[in-house]
Amino acid sequence: MTPGGRVAILSLKHGRDPIAVRIRVLSPGARACLTRDVIAIVLRYILETSRTEPAALRRLLARQVGRKDAEKMLSTAEMLRREGEAKGKRDALLLQLRQRFGRLPAAAVARVGKADAAELDVWFGRVLTAATLDDVLGAKARRKG
Repeated sequence: MTPGGRVAILSLKHGRDPIAVRIRVLSPGARACLTRDVIAIVLRYILETSRTEPAALRRLLARQVGRKDAEKMLSTAEMLRREGEAKGKRDALLLQLRQRFGRLPAAAVARVGKADAAELDVWFGRVLTAATLDDVLGAKARRKG
């Protein structure tokens, strides 16, 4: 079994256990064969399925892997969470735009694909009341490129 598979099974097995038990999956022995991405996925899973306060999670993780590694892992997990949220916003906005305005120009799809969270939030605020795609995304929406 691959290290990632092993971690996935352990995470699922201990998913309802106290947070400290779940973090043991990330102990130095288990970590030795894991990539940073797999560890970040496990942390994301722990963050999403736990009611533990972030500060408590940091302390527990630091106890298992050391403060410096804990901060790196949590930073990676947080980055992945933000990327996932942004992708979800992009997908939802594109769905709303297509339902409202029909087929979208490639430039508009590309622009939404490159937008940051703040810009997506602005566009979400406009999509329900805008008369045109340009009213939502601005004049750049129809330009080629």
